[in-house]
Amino acid sequence: MIFLLNLNFNMIKSIIKYSQLEDRFDAEYYSDDQINVEQKLQSSDRLIDVVSNIKHLKEFKRTYSKNGLDFFRISNISNGFLNTENTVNVTVNSEVKNNTALPGEILITRSGTVGQPILVNPDLEKCLISSDFLKLENIIERLDPYYLWTFLRSKYGKTQLKRNIIGAVQKQI
Repeated sequence: MIFLLNLNFNMIKSIIKYSQLEDRFDAEYYSDDQINVEQKLQSSDRLIDVVSNIKHLKEFKRTYSKNGLDFFRISNISNGFLNTENTVNVTVNSEVKNNTALPGEILITRSGTVGQPILVNPDLEKCLISSDFLKLENIIERLDPYYLWTFLRSKYGKTQLKRNIIGAVQKQI
């Protein structure tokens, strides 16, 4: 048996068998909730099985203008969608083509409020998104993006996203 203790003041402890130990040593990763969800979903498809790529977006130099594309940041999230109020506009250059999102695509916050799945509003046209998001690309045809988004917002999806958070001060996924 191995005893892992979170050194934060949350005082999470986990007791696991040596054979269960993976490449992580943080107690949260081995919590009972995490292990139970992992076991329940063991025979299910993994996220990487239903999307062709999970893209880490790059930071790019931007110029703000009134005539540019809408630029969405973490502060533009509202209840799992991109909120179009208080957006800023940026001019488009060749660097930003990878940071575009289309209606129906799913984003996941990778910093700030980590692990929130976001569905790009169907009423938006092409928009720009900050590097604080991960982008799920090419969801397999038989899977409705709304279904995947709903699953990621469920207890099971949130638990799996939470299990992949790293970092002590500035959490990221």
